[in-house]
Amino acid sequence: MAIKDKFIEIVFEIEELGVTWQALKNIFEANNSFQILLLSIHLYNMCMLEGCLIKEYL
Repeated sequence: MAIKDKFIEIVFEIEELGVTWQALKNIFEANNSFQILLLSIHLYNMCMLEGCLIKEYL
């Protein structure tokens, strides 16, 4: 499973904000620019499709 998929899974399945922040931190600390780009695109698309509901987690 890709890092971005793990993050998205955590965001939607776990309400605990600290866990979500830790997942996001891990993605950026891994310093994998490709995964960071994919995650950024995915989050942007989610904002456009779902009325930016994802922002409450970020």
